[in-house]
This record gives sequence, structure tokens and C-alpha cells, in this order.
Amino acid sequence: MGTQGIFQTKIYVCFLIMFLASCQDINLEYYIKNEIKTELRNGVLFLNNNPFKGVLLSYHENGIKKSEIRYKNGMKNGREKNWYSNGNIKMDRSYHNGIKTGIHKGWWKNKKLKYRYVFDNKGRYHGNVEEWYENGQKLKNFNFTRGRENGKQMLWDLNGNVKANYEVINEERYGLIGLKKCFTVAENN
Repeated sequence: MGTQGIFQTKIYVCFLIMFLASCQDINLEYYIKNEIKTELRNGVLFLNNNPFKGVLLSYHENGIKKSEIRYKNGMKNGREKNWYSNGNIKMDRSYHNGIKTGIHKGWWKNKKLKYRYVFDNKGRYHGNVEEWYENGQKLKNFNFTRGRENGKQMLWDLNGNVKANYEVINEERYGLIGLKKCFTVAENN
């Protein structure tokens, strides 16, 4: 087989992989939450006494989609999205077999970012964890490694004043921790 034949085969395989990947939701059934009776037992969602598989949809009273959650074996698996009644996105999360994974984002009703969390494949914070007040002011900027604080951590009040500023090295905290104000220590002569 010549170079052109190998190239064509690679293209064919790439298209086949993309096609199969895009078909993964074709066999999922969609259910509207208010039209079926589900039961949550020990963190597993059941429909007719069977672990739920499919996409569960819910809608606000005005007809706008409220949530879309994918399930497999009764556990969240894939994307979960929620919207406000005005249609603005509220949150976007990923799960694998019921475990939080990847980047999770949430927004305030005014479309400003509310939080951005990163999870490893075991559902632990891993990387940068950020939160904001509704006015857009940063609330928190923490860093994690496999679920444990690691590195620089900062917390602000609504006006942008620092509430906490510390660093975690080998699970020891160094710096301003907590909400108490710092005072200069007077020396006795």
C-alpha cells in the first residue's frame, strides 16, 4: 500500500471514530422529570425499581429548560446542565459513574461567573478552585492537589479586602489565616 493509501486509511479511521463518538447519545432515552416517578436510594436513581439510564429533563413553569442530566446505572454520568428561568445557564458539570470530574462552572443569574472548580477522576478538588460574588468581585482563589490544599490560598470580602492570604506547604499553613485583623506586637523594653 502506498503513502496515499495509508493516508486515506487514516482519514477513514478518523471519520469512523468521530462518527461512533457522536453516536454515543443516540441510544439514550430522554425522560421528563415530572412525567415519570423516580426514586433516589443511597445516591442511585431508580425508575420502576431499575437503576435509571438515560437523560432526565426538567422544565421551569414558563417552559424554559431547567435541567438536563445524563445517567448510567442510576448514577450521573456525563454532562449535567442547569438553567435559570430566563434561559441563562446556571451550571455545567461533568460526572463519571456518579463522581465529579473535570471542570465545573456555575453562573449568577446576571451571567457573571459564580464558581469554577476542577476535580480529578476521584472527585477531589485538583488544581485551581475559584469563586466570585454576584457583583463579579473575587471571593476565593484556592489551589488543591488531590483534594488537599496546596500552594497559595486567598479569600476576599465583598469589597475586595483580603480576609485570608496564606500558603500551604507540606500540609502546613503559613500566613494570614482567618478573619481577625493583624496588629503590630509591641516590644517591652
